Amino acid sequence: MALHELETEHPNIVVITLPADQGLMEQHAYEHTQNDPELTTETFFAEMMEIANGESRSPIKDFVISLKAKQLLYGEAGEDYNKTKEVEVLTRLLGNSFRAMGLEINNQTLLSPAQQQAIWFHFTKYEMPQYVLTALQPDTWNASCKDAIDRGGVASAYLNLMRSLRSPLPMSRDEFEQALHAAATLVKGRGLNHHYEIIWNALDKYIDANFTTLSSDPNKTWLIHWRNDNTPQIIARMPSYFAKVLKQNEALLNQKLEELHGLPRPHNRFTVNHIVAIHKAQQILASVKEQLFDENGNPKASSGKRLLLEIVSHTAQMALSPNSPPAKDLSLVLSELGENPMWGKICGYFKVFVGFIVSFTDWGKTLMQKGFDSIERYSDINLERRTEIETKFKDMKTKLQEEHIEEQSSELESTLTLVIS
Repeated sequence: MALHELETEHPNIVVITLPADQGLMEQHAYEHTQNDPELTTETFFAEMMEIANGESRSPIKDFVISLKAKQLLYGEAGEDYNKTKEVEVLTRLLGNSFRAMGLEINNQTLLSPAQQQAIWFHFTKYEMPQYVLTALQPDTWNASCKDAIDRGGVASAYLNLMRSLRSPLPMSRDEFEQALHAAATLVKGRGLNHHYEIIWNALDKYIDANFTTLSSDPNKTWLIHWRNDNTPQIIARMPSYFAKVLKQNEALLNQKLEELHGLPRPHNRFTVNHIVAIHKAQQILASVKEQLFDENGNPKASSGKRLLLEIVSHTAQMALSPNSPPAKDLSLVLSELGENPMWGKICGYFKVFVGFIVSFTDWGKTLMQKGFDSIERYSDINLERRTEIETKFKDMKTKLQEEHIEEQSSELESTLTLVIS
């Protein structure tokens, strides 16, 4: 709270404290995905409103706006702070936060603690900061915390991500990951701490609510894949989550297939191969689904869901954008996959799929050429030449070492002679 003293010392500074840890931001809330029978959208809206306007009786006081700041945010044309306007603004911002997660306030929909935190996170990391920045138009601003690394980094990354998704040029996956991890990597030599799961949870709910919009824009689809690739272990084990991810990836593949079939005919060779690749990807997803669920959609007992989720995500990404090299060494994935005999069919399908992608894509051809170059480099003829060269270098090294030893010996004798004299 010491930062709030800056408002008194400097008339051009405004400090606002927003929740980042504990309370509704409890770090394990994302694990609790079952609805709370006592938590409805209406009751949670009321709780959020009390915290945001300073009327909450909770012992955790992590939402602090001074009278000076309220005057600027909720004053009418230079007049004193207006309580009615504050309620109007907060109602609008909270409503936006519910809708961002696919929910409405005016019903009795039950919420899970994970949903509750996602709504609160969106409100405190995007809706409220965005309103503050729009209303005050500061020359500069900073999202800080105790050491400006994890909580501050997450707040800044989420705000900039949400802003970019509403712009003509959305943030890329690389830019987002840099925003998340840069501060922690530079200062502490590690990635983002447990706040990674908190922002993941918010984005998981945001993606579910906005899947159609995100999936239809090639510049935003990466966010869906990021969510899949970074699923926490405990969530990956949940059948309901896995079923959702399978369904969404199936939708992405079907959408791409329709797009390709709609291209002018006759299709060029790349498009024909792309269509075949998507069919092979669909085969893999169907095989994973068969491994995890019965004909009625009931989950089967199975281990290793995190790895299967990785297979689903890699498959979808490669099928959707075959000319983009995979982000991970697939030999490691295949090695892990081959360790479980129950996944033999999935492993086989995945090998065929990857091999086919390699055969017709630019990065695949480059990889194959590197392989041919390695074969040529280590052929019998070249190997014999390399051995001869290696032997010559060893002889040269030995000769130089011997000359160096003789030189040192001569210097030592001279020195000793000088000392004796």
